[in-house]
Amino acid sequence: MNLFEYIFYRIAKFYYKRDGSTAFRAVGILSLIQLMLVVDFFLMIRVLFLHQSDVQGYVKYGRTIGIVLAIILMVLNYFYFKNKYWRLSDRWREKESEDPTLRTRGWLVVLAIILPFALYLLPFIMHW
Repeated sequence: MNLFEYIFYRIAKFYYKRDGSTAFRAVGILSLIQLMLVVDFFLMIRVLFLHQSDVQGYVKYGRTIGIVLAIILMVLNYFYFKNKYWRLSDRWREKESEDPTLRTRGWLVVLAIILPFALYLLPFIMHW
């Protein structure tokens, strides 16, 4: 099971009445999660291995790189998940009806949405 596909499916299922099978909100939320994970990775490297003076010259490029990366992730996810909602729905609908841990998986999806933002705040809390 691909974790990102399952997260996409659950978010798309939640917003299905508004978005239909295009699931544009699910693509956006999934892209935001992936972007935050990439930012978390680089932020942890910066905090653990680099001094503030080492990255001072690159700070002005961070916003531009983040916007470009967000657009790239949105486009890639849009084309990857385009017309896949029904296929993913067929795959997990029967598994969900058989599996009593549906609520647990729902909470894990919520945790997968919140965790990248919590990881982003962790270095700032450590240096507080």
